[in-house]
Amino acid sequence: MYLDANAGTAAAASILFLVGIAIVVALYFTPTIIAVLRHNSNMAMVAILNTFLGWTFLGWVVSLALAFSANSQAAVVNVYQSNNPNPSEVPVPATQR
Repeated sequence: MYLDANAGTAAAASILFLVGIAIVVALYFTPTIIAVLRHNSNMAMVAILNTFLGWTFLGWVVSLALAFSANSQAAVVNVYQSNNPNPSEVPVPATQR
C-alpha cells in the first residue's frame, strides 16, 4: 500500500484551518455569546447588531458594550397598606361585597 507523504500534512492543514475558522467565528460572535450567557434583556438587539455590523470594529465594540450593559427591566413592586389587625386574612375589596 502506497501512502503519500503529503497526505498527512494536508489533513493536518485542513484540521488546523477548520479550528482557525471556529476560533474566528467564536471571537466574532463573542458579544452575542456573552449576552446569551448573561440573559441580557438586549439579547436580540446584540445578536442583530453583531451579525450585521460586527465586521466593523465600531459595531463589534457597541454590541459588546450592550452585552455587558445592565438589564433594564423595571421591577414592579406592589405595596398594600391595610388596617386589618389580622394580616393572615385578606380583606375583600368594597366592589365585591
